[in-house]
Amino acid sequence: VDDNELRDAMSAKGLGTPATRASIIEGLLREEYLRREAREIISTPKATTLLDLLSAINIKHLRSPEMTGEWEHKLKQMEQGQFSREEFMAEIERVTRRIVEKARDYDEEGAPVKELGIIHPEANQPVVETLREYKTPDGNFAIRKVMGNRLLEPAELDDLLKKKFIGPLTGFRSKAGWPFAAALKLTDEGKVEFVFDNAPVDKDGNPLDLSKEEPVGICPLDGGKVYELMMSYACEHSLGDDPKCKFKIGKKILEQPISREQVAKILTTGRSDMLGNFRSNKRGRKQFAATLVLDRETGKLNFEFPEREAKPRGKKTAGARNGKSAGKKTASKASS
Repeated sequence: VDDNELRDAMSAKGLGTPATRASIIEGLLREEYLRREAREIISTPKATTLLDLLSAINIKHLRSPEMTGEWEHKLKQMEQGQFSREEFMAEIERVTRRIVEKARDYDEEGAPVKELGIIHPEANQPVVETLREYKTPDGNFAIRKVMGNRLLEPAELDDLLKKKFIGPLTGFRSKAGWPFAAALKLTDEGKVEFVFDNAPVDKDGNPLDLSKEEPVGICPLDGGKVYELMMSYACEHSLGDDPKCKFKIGKKILEQPISREQVAKILTTGRSDMLGNFRSNKRGRKQFAATLVLDRETGKLNFEFPEREAKPRGKKTAGARNGKSAGKKTASKASS
């Protein structure tokens, strides 16, 4: 930051407080603009695409810390009575209008394209990347880069072109903001469709004939047969456009894969083995072990945690000093 006053404002208040910085980083991770890899946090193609778009539309100040410095400086002036709230909000409104107008009026025609090294197998043409699309130079093939609020990465595009069906993929979000998983199918017309478990398909995206499949077990809610599908283990009566049952167990719960053998055990005995690769959604994302326990009345799964090891004698824990047991099992709901 070159401006002295802006530098002073940012040195006094910085880019937000530690609490807001932490929540911003968690939000960027949740929306998949950032990704954790071991101890590192790296940007994703989704973030790169957004920055490229802002640069192309010439809205560079949105990606600059100087704008934060300017706003922090004016907030400081407001505290000292040197700048009014009305002026501040009017300026934000003007900036917002300029951003929306630039984005709305931006014409991508003639903008530079990026070579991906991907060849369309049927058209035998290279597929290039623009700000909004993947397409062939002749324009006969073009699909949006972002579907369901999720960026289709170049490696996934390559797989989709070759296999016509990929997934399931996570990270999609509905218009209401709800996360969902789905497979993607490339039609003969070159369109991309979402594929969900309510219309079961095989590994190639063709309709699945359940009469030829071996059921995993019996549904605890209505006695229907539970089958292994693309993304879940589900009661046969939970499928179709008018489902009569809601019983499903996800094939992955908090990053822990749930095998067919474990689901069969849950359906017959009411509980899984101790599984050790769950990962918390909370800050820090700690790994933990738990047993999945079935509530046969609701069809929901709960976590049952292992007993803690007894502390060595002579070293009382805070819980023990307060008369609390350190070895009691606890249970909480498992997300499926």
